[in-house]
Amino acid sequence: MVPHGRRAWALPPNTTMVETNVEVRVNSLALRGPEVAPKQEGEVRILTLGDSSVFGFGVEEEAVFSSVAAASLAQTWDRPVTAVIGATPGYTSVQALHTLQDVGRAVAPDVVVIATIWSDLFQTDQPLERAGGQKSPLAAYRVATRLLAPWLPAPKVGWVEGPVGQSGAARVNLERYQSSLEALVREIKRLGAQPVVLILPAPIDLDLEPAPARIRSYRMVLSNTADANGLPLVDGPLWFRQNRASNSYFYDQVHPSLSGHALLGEALAEGLSQGWVPR
Repeated sequence: MVPHGRRAWALPPNTTMVETNVEVRVNSLALRGPEVAPKQEGEVRILTLGDSSVFGFGVEEEAVFSSVAAASLAQTWDRPVTAVIGATPGYTSVQALHTLQDVGRAVAPDVVVIATIWSDLFQTDQPLERAGGQKSPLAAYRVATRLLAPWLPAPKVGWVEGPVGQSGAARVNLERYQSSLEALVREIKRLGAQPVVLILPAPIDLDLEPAPARIRSYRMVLSNTADANGLPLVDGPLWFRQNRASNSYFYDQVHPSLSGHALLGEALAEGLSQGWVPR
């Protein structure tokens, strides 16, 4: 990461880096992926905003859920569909808003997916790390996790425990989180794009017990933002439960694995194909 004004940090532009044993291309906009080319006739661009779960922690570029959705929608709509990954590890909704303000015109998105949550309610200024100190999903680790996860409990991390206001203060409190989401919606509409809200799933959603109150509160703000503005809502937790996902769909408590990104890509493609029609 490199210093980046009001965003605090950003990916180093015009580089190729190795992040969790995966090669990551970074373009001149400091976003993951290739350079954003001039828009083709009929092309649909989907920009995703969020943190490392949206960035694609531990998976190849083409396997990130937004890329999976774009490939599916290109067939559904019979037109070019490009996924632009606007997420950066550790970014909150505030940083996502600043990212959109910085790169929105250059990207010229048709759809902007708002998926900011984990780094907002996290109780530190440091980017999220893998539970248990496992920072790099080595090939052997990923294979073992995928094979054994159905029989292993999901790892616990302290920041998801307890109701709002306990276990320390969130990086972005609920009031500011709500105002940031509303500002994101306004900025997306100002760019002439369609805002879409995505609720990210987590292993806790596969348990019989409800998610901790802190997470439910932030998710409720996301849902209410979608309802209040008449926006398409993609419910990742519901989609994962309906498709009988297991712990193998996650590397840890928040980051989807390769199979998790594939399933989340299906959810986003389904949500967009049902809730929005490209012009």
